[in-house]
Amino acid sequence: MKYIYNCILVFTVFILGYIFGKIGIDSILNKLLVNYEKIDIIQLVGFGSSIVTLILFVTYIIGRCLLIKKMEITLEETVEVSYKEEIARFSVVEEYNLGNHNSEFIYLSSTEPLRWIKFYEYKYNDKKNYRGELLEERKVLKNGQALKINTYLTCGIPNYLIEYQRFDFIKGELILSENGKNGNVGQNVLIKHTFKSILYYLINK
Repeated sequence: MKYIYNCILVFTVFILGYIFGKIGIDSILNKLLVNYEKIDIIQLVGFGSSIVTLILFVTYIIGRCLLIKKMEITLEETVEVSYKEEIARFSVVEEYNLGNHNSEFIYLSSTEPLRWIKFYEYKYNDKKNYRGELLEERKVLKNGQALKINTYLTCGIPNYLIEYQRFDFIKGELILSENGKNGNVGQNVLIKHTFKSILYYLINK
């Protein structure tokens, strides 16, 4: 995301620098002042409309960028854990068993549809953490529906990892392990933009 912002900034600065360097800002101002005395009211209105259109375009892009930044910290997903009994309020459409010791029940749902959900083994070594073998996969989870994952949450190195893609093409990642702070597994959710999600928020809404 930061890389894309930097590319847009560099490209904009390059274009402006080329224009002002090639033509010269003094020449541009002089031409505007000379032509201002010659234009009639219709041309003046057209010129003003062009300026307003440019301002609106710039503010639109700024608004889109702010919305994209906002969605980086906006969670549509709900993750809850039960250690003893099932949570009845979730509309479970499918269950998954991860591991042999399934003493905890994790419920994953979303207020907006999820395009796909994938379950991986979680691999760890001294150099990096990474996803391992793909264990299960579901194509679509509609809003209001929930998945129930039966597993065991480790207090140390996790055993499993869930990845998913939201309706807006943002990718999410949930590491299945105990949260050492307050027991809220939902705080393990990490979301990040993709190229498609940036385009989605640039041209939608």
